[in-house]
Amino acid sequence: MKKLVIILSMLLCGAALFGFQYYSKEYYYSLDFPNDWGVLDESQVFQVMFTNSSQDSVVMVTAFNVDHESTNSVVLKNITTRLQMKGKAKQGAFCQYNALRGIFTFKSSGMNLKADMVLFQDDYFIYVIMAYSLSNTFSSNQKMLAGLINSFKIHYDEVIYSNNGIQEKTDVNITETEDKTDYREDSEQAKLDNLTDTTTPTGSNEYRFKITWSGKTEEFVFEEPDYYSAMKEMQKIVDNNIWLYFKIDPETDPNYTLHLWSRFYQEMYNKNYKRVLGMVAYFKQRAKNEKWSAYDLADQVVKCIQTINYERPSNVITETDKAANVFDYFTPNEIAWYSKGDCDTKSLFIVSVLKQLGYDAVMYYSEYYGHAMAGLNINATGTYLKFNNRKYYFIESTYPGWEIGVLPPDFKDVKKWNLIPIK
Repeated sequence: MKKLVIILSMLLCGAALFGFQYYSKEYYYSLDFPNDWGVLDESQVFQVMFTNSSQDSVVMVTAFNVDHESTNSVVLKNITTRLQMKGKAKQGAFCQYNALRGIFTFKSSGMNLKADMVLFQDDYFIYVIMAYSLSNTFSSNQKMLAGLINSFKIHYDEVIYSNNGIQEKTDVNITETEDKTDYREDSEQAKLDNLTDTTTPTGSNEYRFKITWSGKTEEFVFEEPDYYSAMKEMQKIVDNNIWLYFKIDPETDPNYTLHLWSRFYQEMYNKNYKRVLGMVAYFKQRAKNEKWSAYDLADQVVKCIQTINYERPSNVITETDKAANVFDYFTPNEIAWYSKGDCDTKSLFIVSVLKQLGYDAVMYYSEYYGHAMAGLNINATGTYLKFNNRKYYFIESTYPGWEIGVLPPDFKDVKKWNLIPIK
């Protein structure tokens, strides 16, 4: 049965080639399993498999990054075509979202299989939940498998979305008003309540971030609720113990620092990428209007973010128990709020925008230099590192004027740099 599971995993991964990116974050969802069930395979970053002790039934959860031009029907067709599945799906509701669900039969490695499959999407992911077993045992297992699927819950901050409705988590007792006190410095209160110049409120739920680069000034709209949500998400990591949260043991892991930042940057990308879509839309439209090449577009994004004032977040947020101070890191919404950012703050901002524009971008981290940069796989010249036979050119984000591929002399030893893929 394990061989069958691996084969199915590869087949479903093949369906991923229809323009989707994937992420697997266990805390986004949960399922209720009997005691004899456990995790079978979580090696894929976007997919987790569960099975019972006899391994005659499997539940597989795959999370696709939302593609705004894709629908449930398109994704379902891609999967059923790839697996040569036979069956029909009906429209309905699942976890309070529109969904497609049906019973499907298919073959793999000469075995006849039957699956209960549901597909739906929220604002962040397209979820595919497949519960299957051998066709001759499916009838006896169908009720159990359906129950496992129906137990699926999505966890977002203070809210749980399930098939029993939407409920607030009982362990959260921070109100919106309290958030504003919790996550702002007292010394910053007056400034934040009277925002002017580069950060100007446009209403109770928005604020604008003004940037001038390449002789042009633009204002980008950010959502104030996202500002508080982003800080709360980071604070949760700190409050739950950083090492435990990222499953790192500093005493036994010789590369614990690199592993911490690798997982932290991926976490910050996953949680914040939708919050930069306003900037992404702007650059898409401007590139179309001005007929920019792929290089020109990437170069303009880099130049834009380079001009943001350099300041370490720990100098802005001086309370040592606050996440921005602990990690010395600002999310994109915090960058827009304070009009400030430092090396990894601005570099991951660049990576987030570029990846949403379709580029292959990574992070660079050097414990030796105490510095971070962005990396971009593009037709360029200069300094790069290779990963999976691709060249990723260094991008210095801290100050304007650094071109793609130019590595500052103070950081010139490429052997001191680690490339961190962002998926």
